[in-house]
Amino acid sequence: MSRTPRPGSLYEGPSDPSRDYLNAGVTPPISRYEVKAGDPILIRFTSGVSNEAPGQWTAMVAKPVFDHATGLHTLIPAGTRVVGTYDQMMTVGSERLPGGATRLIFPGEGGGSLDLGSMPVGDQAGYSGMRDEVNHHYGRLILNTVLIGLAGAGAQLTQPHGSSSYGHGIDASQILAAQLGLQFGQVGAEYARRQLQNKPTHTIRPGWTGTIQVTQDVAFAGEWVEGVGFVP
Repeated sequence: MSRTPRPGSLYEGPSDPSRDYLNAGVTPPISRYEVKAGDPILIRFTSGVSNEAPGQWTAMVAKPVFDHATGLHTLIPAGTRVVGTYDQMMTVGSERLPGGATRLIFPGEGGGSLDLGSMPVGDQAGYSGMRDEVNHHYGRLILNTVLIGLAGAGAQLTQPHGSSSYGHGIDASQILAAQLGLQFGQVGAEYARRQLQNKPTHTIRPGWTGTIQVTQDVAFAGEWVEGVGFVP
């Protein structure tokens, strides 16, 4: 018996000739000396990073990078400087700091530099984002949670409840105290709620080791020769 494939199931039914071939063909290399997308570049940070203020980071290539085809030709020598940026706008509770490598600066007089755009940085295991020390400010979160509760309780307690024990109505001083208590309670609760939205503090210390995740093929004019530069 034939069965009708269900949407989203692994069984897709008969082959569709219109989908048998990719629309793209194989792109031939344009140079003998290429680093391909997916090749990792191991780097070691020379500056510290904290997401509490915007800025950039610097690192050094920790291990030479060889050509993808043969693995015999050095294209990015160890000691090449790396410059990058990081994303300060993060979500609450995030465990990793997004960052990107923007430039390679080769050593020596004839080294030059290479614009990387913004290639993502990850750890040595290949996970995207940088992670070293993370402070979620749990003490501050607990304190602000308590403050919200106290502000609400204080505002409630300052409100007049019926008439006084002598049968008289609420006087002006009680109304003033009630309004002040309500306003202070609302302001305190709003401040505490805003503090609960504080993002974690990420610190990347000098010496942290990660990888640049190459996202585009990079063609070089030649291989790197120490003291000379790129030689075709």
